Amino acid sequence: MGRTQDVASALIDLGWGCFVSGDADARRLMEEGLALQQTVGNPRLVNRARIGLLQVLVSLGETEIVEPMAHEAMAAAVATRDLHSEHFAHHFLADCSLIRGECDIALQRYQRALELTLEPGDRAETAVEIQGVAMSQAGMKQAAQALRLGGAAAAELDAVAVDLSGIAFWSALLERFFGQARAALGEPTATSAWKEGRQTGFDYAVALALDSDATGERSI
Repeated sequence: MGRTQDVASALIDLGWGCFVSGDADARRLMEEGLALQQTVGNPRLVNRARIGLLQVLVSLGETEIVEPMAHEAMAAAVATRDLHSEHFAHHFLADCSLIRGECDIALQRYQRALELTLEPGDRAETAVEIQGVAMSQAGMKQAAQALRLGGAAAAELDAVAVDLSGIAFWSALLERFFGQARAALGEPTATSAWKEGRQTGFDYAVALALDSDATGERSI
């Protein structure tokens, strides 16, 4: 079983590499890795492999497959006390809602995913969840707030030297929703809101992203 475990882990790692680089082999590698993990039977590692496949499926817009699988992943994550996988399960469900334009549902799901990033302290993942919150707010016509939070998240990703521009589906979502917000505000108001967000403290941006009562008129 040790060799099978090693091969499964290697396939999943290769799958993540292909996903980040936009290689179409990502899905095949993730599926093969998950299948092998299932033969070994370690519940946490099976779920980690499931999370990898879910990420690829979300990027392909396979929301009808993703949602039931993400709920399964969430239940398994809770059972194994795996905050990492629980966070991603909420995030993928939020992605599905955002892709469909159900922004109020997406907002709640991204906020929950954001809460789950705080204990591990992964600032890059935290910034990504703030981007999700911001895009949801843009879709809910909270343009100013969306761009401020978007600016804060972008500044944090720059600070931790994380570049997500190669992840095409995420970049397309950012362009779609932040583009809506910019069009709603017009220039230079949109640029000013983004700049204001970049200059705010990240911890405060996290608090604001979790504030369900925040509106587009509230200043950071």
